[in-house]
Amino acid sequence: LQTAESSTSHRINVPMSDFLRFPKVVDHLVAKGVHDPLNANESTLLDYLPKRLTIDVDDDALRGDIGEDATGGYVAFNVYNGEAASWMVVMSTTGKLHQVSPGKSAGNVGEGHFCGFKNLDEQKMLLAAEANYTGSGHAYIWDWRKDTYERIGGDAIYSAHDIQWAVSRKDAFWIPWAIDTTSSKNAMLVDARTGEVYHTLQTTYGTAADVNHVQMLENDTLAVVSLRLANGIAKFNVTNSS
Repeated sequence: LQTAESSTSHRINVPMSDFLRFPKVVDHLVAKGVHDPLNANESTLLDYLPKRLTIDVDDDALRGDIGEDATGGYVAFNVYNGEAASWMVVMSTTGKLHQVSPGKSAGNVGEGHFCGFKNLDEQKMLLAAEANYTGSGHAYIWDWRKDTYERIGGDAIYSAHDIQWAVSRKDAFWIPWAIDTTSSKNAMLVDARTGEVYHTLQTTYGTAADVNHVQMLENDTLAVVSLRLANGIAKFNVTNSS
C-alpha cells in the first residue's frame, strides 16, 4: 500500500503471462473451452485472467519495525470473477508468483471463492468458502504448496466472511454463523474434525448485526467484531470459550 507520507515507494506489475506459466491455469482454461490458451487472443483470456496486477508498495511500511527481513514474505489471496474464474494466488512481495491454481468449486453454480482467507501456518491457509452465491459454504485448510484441500468442521455450512484458528482449544476454529443468503450472526468455536460447537459468542444484535469479520485476541478472551448491518465495530469479552 502507498500513503502520502511514504518516503519511498515502487510499483509492481504482474502480467497475465505470469499466470499462464502455471500448468493448472492452462488446463483450467482448456476445460472452460479456451482453445490453446498460450496462444489465445488477450481479449478472450480477459474473461478469465487479469490483464495484469498493478501493486503500489510502500517500502517503509513493508519493512516496518522488522526491517529488511520483512520484505522477504509472501502474500496469499483469492482473485474472483463471478461465473468465469476463481484463482488461488501466492505471491512474493517482489511480485513473483509462487502458486496460481483454480479455486475449489466442485458442485458450484459459477465459480466458488473464499472470503475468509487466513494463515494457519507458513504452508497452510484457513478458508471459508462462498458456494452458489449464498454467502456461506464449507470451511477448508488449503496447503498452497501441494494445492490440496482438507474440509474441516464436518459437513456444516458456515458464513464465508471470516475464519480464525483457535488458541484456547486444540483443533478448533472460530467462524460466524450463517443465517441465510444475506447475513450471519454471532461467532462459534467449532471442532475442526467433527463440527461440534463448543461455544457461541452472542453479539446481542441478533440478525441485524450481520457479522462480517471476527478477530480473536488475548488467547480468545476478547473478540473484535465487524457488525455490518449495525454499521459498527464492537469488542466483546468472551467467557467459557475453552
